[in-house]
Amino acid sequence: MSTLFEVPTYRFIDPGEIQAWPPKEVEEAIAQAGLDYADFLDGIAGLLVQRSPRFAQDLAPFMASYFHEHNFDRPITPVEEAGLRAMLADPEKIVLTEFERLVPIVIHKATTLAVETFIQNRPTWVLKAIPHFTKIKHDLLA
Repeated sequence: MSTLFEVPTYRFIDPGEIQAWPPKEVEEAIAQAGLDYADFLDGIAGLLVQRSPRFAQDLAPFMASYFHEHNFDRPITPVEEAGLRAMLADPEKIVLTEFERLVPIVIHKATTLAVETFIQNRPTWVLKAIPHFTKIKHDLLA
C-alpha cells in the first residue's frame, strides 16, 4: 500500500500508455467500486498473465508492434534480439519472463494495450471480476 506521496508501482502495465477508456458500463462499475482504472488494468493483467495459458500468445502481436529499439531500456545483444524475434514469430513458444528481463518497456506497453483490448471485447467477464477487486481492496485496507 502506498502513502499519499508515493507513486504507485505497476507490475504489468504502463499507465502512461493507457489509450482507451472502458465501455460505459465497465467504467461506471469501476467508479462505483471506488477502483482506480490503472490499478484495475494492472489487476486484470495479473489475472490474465497468471491464469490464461493463451495470454502470452495473445500478447505476441502487441509486443511485435512495440518491439523497436527506442522501447528498449538498454541495448540488447543480436543473439538476445534474435531469440525474442523468434518467439514473436512463433507465439506458442513465448516466454514472458525473457521479455520482462530483456525488454520490460515493450512488455508493459504491450500488456497495457492488450488488456485495454480485452476489456473492450469482454466487458461481461470484466464486470464479473469487479466485485473480486473490491474485496481485495477492502482486505488490503483492513
